[in-house]
Amino acid sequence: MNHSTNVSRRRFMHSSVAAPAFLKTVGHRRPNILLITCDQLRNDALSCTGNPSARTPNLACLAREGVYFENAFATSALCVPSRTSLNTGLYPHRHGILQQNNGQPGANCSDLSSSIVSMLREQDYRTGLIGRNGFATGQEVLKYFDHVQVRNRESYRYYPEHVPAWWHGDHYWPTERCYSALNTDDAIKFIGQGTPGRPFFLSLNYHDPHPPYMAPSEYVQQFDPHDMRIPDFVPAGALCDDLDQYMRGMQYHLMTESDLRETMRYYHAQVLWIDALIGNIIDSLNRLGMTEDTLICLTADHGDFLGEHWMTRKGMFFYDALLRVPLLWYGPGMVQPFGCIDQPASLVDILPTLADLLRLSAPTELSGQSLQPHLSESLPADPDHAVYSFGSYGPYRKTSPYILEGGPIPEEFSGVALHTRIMQGTKEMQARMASVRTLRWRYNRTEGQPDELYHYEDEWQERKNLINHPEAQEQRRALSRRLDEVWPWL
Repeated sequence: MNHSTNVSRRRFMHSSVAAPAFLKTVGHRRPNILLITCDQLRNDALSCTGNPSARTPNLACLAREGVYFENAFATSALCVPSRTSLNTGLYPHRHGILQQNNGQPGANCSDLSSSIVSMLREQDYRTGLIGRNGFATGQEVLKYFDHVQVRNRESYRYYPEHVPAWWHGDHYWPTERCYSALNTDDAIKFIGQGTPGRPFFLSLNYHDPHPPYMAPSEYVQQFDPHDMRIPDFVPAGALCDDLDQYMRGMQYHLMTESDLRETMRYYHAQVLWIDALIGNIIDSLNRLGMTEDTLICLTADHGDFLGEHWMTRKGMFFYDALLRVPLLWYGPGMVQPFGCIDQPASLVDILPTLADLLRLSAPTELSGQSLQPHLSESLPADPDHAVYSFGSYGPYRKTSPYILEGGPIPEEFSGVALHTRIMQGTKEMQARMASVRTLRWRYNRTEGQPDELYHYEDEWQERKNLINHPEAQEQRRALSRRLDEVWPWL
């Protein structure tokens, strides 16, 4: 079975809904804001979704006592465009970062003047950035954040040449010296070093569960690979030819079931470790008596295939495995305990939601909308509400003859892991990509490639491209028009 068809979709609904106490006293106190962003964290990697392979007791508790958007989506399948959208409230085609061209001009956001941190800094928030940066230039980070401690990933996690895409293993350092643990320690110190009466905004960014899939052994041992639920196999070719070629080029056909189960075990061990670290932060907030005054938002920049189409990692493709991300809001008196809800949401909604909760004027012409009504009232999901993802793509087939046909490896790729070579080959700004997702439909458009159309019922997985199905043409036209309205291609 598909890994979401058997999911028991829990609801924690309350019969009486009162106006959040915070909104009544907004003029007298301002909440601390803790924004936690994980890298490559799938929506169903949290146990509150009912996935039996997942184990996240602390985050499940926050979701039960807050609001968890089960249909939240990233704006890109890549880190930098998506993180920039999160922080600016703009879709990638509007903030201009459509790819992840690391080290090249325009690769990172160079203007945070209309962003979450600038909005809160103007309100005299003490601002901190800990962990991954992954979206802004160093100059902008130092300009807007009072405290900065950037850590990307440990040096031993860089890929040597002869490793597969699904490479996994135990962390080499003692757990307390791994970056996620150090980031947590720094976050706790930052929280505890504030000035009474002055709230904080902390952007805490974990590299995990990004590949290579590495976790402390004490967490790995808590999972049995035989208990991992492998998604239903849907051939990549059932979606599009490029995905099939990408799957073969990455050599996933060499990945055994044992390989996949072990990879999934390490992935979920990473997530459990992060859950435990976040639990330490919550304990610290409790000890300091700050829980009642702190708003927590947790999300991710994108997801991971994690077994879908017999693949792992990510790719420049617009499917739920890579775009569906957690979006959790928790704050006593600020967020009602509704648990998991179906309302579609996007990373670009975070900035306007914070502005709405704080009764601030958000930057004009944002791409998203405030989710505050869903945090304070029990509202039905809007099945027609659309969220979007955008990007650009260098066609894989134009850079891969030496992989598929056994030709010589270009000199610039010598000594580089195969999957890294393939990913680099997709990062040319050649073709525009766009996707629109409603509660039940997704429509994908890529320049130079056939369009794609998918229907979702109770599943979180695309199974068949319906783009030419006669009964789907009305939906195709309607969603195509919506894309044209947001980013017209002439």
